[in-house]
Amino acid sequence: MNRSPTAILQISRRAALALTVALLGACAQMAPAPDPLPSWNEGPAKDAIVQFVRKTTDSASPQFVPPAQRVATFDQDGTLWVEQPMYAQVAFALDRVKDVVKAWAATAKHPKFQRPYTELVYAPMVEAMKYLRANGYRTYIVTGGGQEFVRAFADAVYGVPPEQVIGSMLKVDYSVRNGVPTMTNAPAVFFINDKAGKPVGINMVIGQRPQAAFGNSDGDQQMLEWTTGGAGARLGMLVLHDDAQREYAYGPAAGLPASHVGTFAQSLYDEAKAKGWTVISIKNDWKRVFAFD
Repeated sequence: MNRSPTAILQISRRAALALTVALLGACAQMAPAPDPLPSWNEGPAKDAIVQFVRKTTDSASPQFVPPAQRVATFDQDGTLWVEQPMYAQVAFALDRVKDVVKAWAATAKHPKFQRPYTELVYAPMVEAMKYLRANGYRTYIVTGGGQEFVRAFADAVYGVPPEQVIGSMLKVDYSVRNGVPTMTNAPAVFFINDKAGKPVGINMVIGQRPQAAFGNSDGDQQMLEWTTGGAGARLGMLVLHDDAQREYAYGPAAGLPASHVGTFAQSLYDEAKAKGWTVISIKNDWKRVFAFD
C-alpha cells in the first residue's frame, strides 16, 4: 500500500517522538540519584543512615516500618549545633542585652567562630534530618535544654515545628487575668529532660518508641538505649567531637580531652561499640561541619 508523503511524515514524527521519549526515560534511569547526604564522607556512618532508611521504608523489606510509626529523635546541643565553650542557653541567660530568644539567636555571636549560633548548625545533621523526613519520618528534638527556648527557633533553623520539641520544662500555671486566659511560668522546675528523663519525655509527648536516635553525650545514653531496645530495625548514633581544627575536640572517650560540657565518657563509647551504635567522627565522617565551610 502506497502512503502519501504527508502520512509518511506523520509516521516519522510519531516514531521520532516515541524514540525521544524512550531515550529520555533511559537517561533518567541511568542518571544517578542526587546524594541526600553530601556533607558526609563515604564510610560506615553514612552507610548506616542510608541502609536504615532503605530497609525501613521499602514495603518489601521484612524490617519495613509503617509511616505512622516512623519517628527519629535528635538531641540538640552538641548533636545539631555547637555546645562549646558553654551551652547556648547559658550564653543566652548571661547576655543581659538580649531579652527575646529569637532576637538573641539571630544576633548573638559565638566567641570562637564570631558567627550567630543559628549559623553553627551542623550541616551533616541537618541533611540527615531532611533525608529522614523525605522518607516519611517525623523528626523530634529531644533536648536537655529549655523546651520553650528551643521551640522559639527550631522550625526556622531545623525545620522542626514547636510541637515536635521535647525539652526541660518549668512549671506552668493557668489563670484568667482581666478576663483573658493566661499561661505563666512558675518559679519551679516541672521536668528535667536529660539522661533517664529523655525516654520519659519521649513517652509523654510522642507515645511510642523511636526507630532512630541521635545524640553526643552521656545525657543521651538512655534515649539510645530505649530506642535501640525495641524490635526490628533500629538506629543509634553518637557524634564524637574529635576535630579541634574545624570545631572542638573533647571526650574523654577515645583519649580526647575531658569536658564538663557535653561529656562523652569512655564507658558510653564502650557501650556504643558493644550494642552496635554508630559513633560519628566529625573528623573522619563529615566533609564539612557547617554550611559556610
